[in-house]
Amino acid sequence: MSAGTPESSWPSWLPEGRRTWAIALVALAAYLNTIPNDFVWDDLHLIVQNERLASFENAFRAFGAPANESGLRHSYYRPLDVLTFTVDRALFGLQPAGYHVENAAIHAGAAACVFRVGLALFGAPGAAFLAGLLFAVHPVNTEAVTFVSMRSYSLSTLLMLASLLLLLASRRRGLAAYFGSLVCCAGALLVHEQALVLPLLAVLADAADLRRNGPPTREAWIRALATRWLPFGGVAAVYLIFRHAAVGPLSVPMASGAVALPLRLFTMARVIWVDLQLLALPINQHMVWEITPSVSFADPKGLAAVLGLTALAAGAYRLRRFAFPMTFGALWLAISLTPYSQVIPLYDWTCERWLYLASAGFCVAAGHGAAWLAAKGGGKEARFVIATGLAVLMALTVKRNGDWRDGIRLYQQTLHYTQDAPVVWGNLGYECRRAGLLPESERAYRRAIALDPRAVSGVERLTAYERAWRSQTDYADLHANLGDVLRGMGRLPDAVAELSKALAITPGHGAALNNLGLTYDDMGKLDEARAAFEEAIRRNPSFPAAHSNLGNHYYRHGDLAHAAAEYEAAIRASPAFADAHNNLGSVYFRMGRIDDAERELTRALALKPDLAQAAQNLQAVRGARLAPRSPSPSLPPPGGG
Repeated sequence: MSAGTPESSWPSWLPEGRRTWAIALVALAAYLNTIPNDFVWDDLHLIVQNERLASFENAFRAFGAPANESGLRHSYYRPLDVLTFTVDRALFGLQPAGYHVENAAIHAGAAACVFRVGLALFGAPGAAFLAGLLFAVHPVNTEAVTFVSMRSYSLSTLLMLASLLLLLASRRRGLAAYFGSLVCCAGALLVHEQALVLPLLAVLADAADLRRNGPPTREAWIRALATRWLPFGGVAAVYLIFRHAAVGPLSVPMASGAVALPLRLFTMARVIWVDLQLLALPINQHMVWEITPSVSFADPKGLAAVLGLTALAAGAYRLRRFAFPMTFGALWLAISLTPYSQVIPLYDWTCERWLYLASAGFCVAAGHGAAWLAAKGGGKEARFVIATGLAVLMALTVKRNGDWRDGIRLYQQTLHYTQDAPVVWGNLGYECRRAGLLPESERAYRRAIALDPRAVSGVERLTAYERAWRSQTDYADLHANLGDVLRGMGRLPDAVAELSKALAITPGHGAALNNLGLTYDDMGKLDEARAAFEEAIRRNPSFPAAHSNLGNHYYRHGDLAHAAAEYEAAIRASPAFADAHNNLGSVYFRMGRIDDAERELTRALALKPDLAQAAQNLQAVRGARLAPRSPSPSLPPPGGG
């Protein structure tokens, strides 16, 4: 596998300088079919419903505060990631195509960097080219690229690879390149906390570079440690200080925390084999991987997994002398998976997006392995096999991108592999509700609710982990959403019953109280409706939808002053709430405040250009300046808040 073999420069017809661009173009081609894809899953919380992204002031404030949006139970410190989505919101609004193009471009850059890092470390253009191509088309990377809000995984990986490239270049280019490497390290950390492993990867890459000219002396190791590696640890330490100040300790209980640490680590041996299968044979991909943890160290599957990993580690160690790129790839893989080792309990045992960084090491090893096989096999046949393999992987990536076309398709595909994930059924119910498929939405929500460990028949047979895993789902949310669906179907008493169940689980549940108010309003129980909205506001004074709906209530009763006050409160809580601006403009018009009405309606259209009612209302307001008898603006139907 030496760099000097003729095969290492394959393909000879493509100049080395153009291979970077070729890899980037292949990566873009692999994700071309993501452009029509919709926002799905956490995209709705982190992007579509995240009104903080409408303001750059909020984006810069994120550098001192956690990113903990409505609908998410976890606090994150990823301010640079938030900033990129704020820029996207300014450029693309809520049109997902632009976001997908940007994610594909980031992935193309990361694939090119895999090639450049491999080339810089091992000097084998053909093997490095294969590594970059494999990373570009590998299906396991789709979740980190096609799932828009998971950009933090690909962007942090890109910055980490750039940091390593600059670190390696700094031996020739001096302090400027080294400083750039540290800046990229800081950027990667501000995008995603997985970059905490970068100091270890920097040691691995720099040590590999050192050994290219023979075994380094003891003095060389000490000098590298003091002048090249420790500063990366310093950057990570500063990041941890800022992160702790912004987020504090993680206090959200995770399902895997129900398993003792030794058994968690024992279970992870099996999980790593799942990860290796996804890297080596990426088939049957899906969103939620259900892993049943080992309950004792006598678990045969666990023992077999440990023995298998031990054998792999021993093999990687033996390869270090004559096939070091393979050993390098194995070490990269192990380091990259460290954050997901369950030493700190996580909400899943594994996710495909967690493999994005790790896959770079796998691809470097696989690229060198393929180049070696091509050299041994020789001729066009070996190259044809390699090209065919890459084409098959690209086809699988394109197919997997199609699974992410929209929420309904994604969740239905996931349910082919897991029938007992309440979060998937609940998300399917939500997407069906958005699509107007109310009977299908009801069925999905009821299936999710049936998995509530408090309602399952034979719940005593569930392990502590199974109960904890199912309990990660917010069943109050499920009952509240089902109540909203039943309200949309006109089954108002049933809706009240479901909303009451939500409130029994979580007293003061904001969405349940708000939906209960809307349901009572539909039933003509106006006093009860107002009481529900007021209770929602009492529980959460910054609840914009409840303020807006209470404003609608006052508006319909002719109490314009109180209606205006509620809409103003809704806007203070959510300045980008277009419907509230429209409603306030309508009220101002009826109060004779024409200039204020025009201002609010203009703002509503700036925030939501397709809000037809605001356009009609603005036309009516402007017409009133010329014809005082122009029709009055109108409110949206109940629930417009």
